Amino acid sequence: DVCSSDLASSPPTPAFRPTCCSLIVPGARKKSGTTNNRSWEGFALEQIVTWAGERNAFFWATHGGAELDLLVHAKGKRWGFEFKYQDAPKMTKSLHTALADLQLEHAWVIYPGTASYALHEKVDCLGLCEIAKIKPLIA
Repeated sequence: DVCSSDLASSPPTPAFRPTCCSLIVPGARKKSGTTNNRSWEGFALEQIVTWAGERNAFFWATHGGAELDLLVHAKGKRWGFEFKYQDAPKMTKSLHTALADLQLEHAWVIYPGTASYALHEKVDCLGLCEIAKIKPLIA
């Protein structure tokens, strides 16, 4: 048991739908970083996608380089997710851009730590063991 019995045990089925955002295929987008980093981020992303449903999960990027690891459309709102294999993630320029361009209801930076803290009025840093708190908003 990693952190919670609510965590998915199997990955969602990959799919693709051409839109302005690409449907999430866990692990397919990341080309750099360590294997542990990619594996951890893929695992965390799969938990959210499992709850939200594949058809509601997208990767978002701009030509200017801003990106969001996961954009979820759920219950008539847009929710953003970044997955960072770091000790203390910080607010990024990409998150600021995503908040403005996508009009996100809220965003979370999911990381392997245990402390949860606000990064912005609409962005929280959340440890992986706490992600079950998000499930009611997106499931």
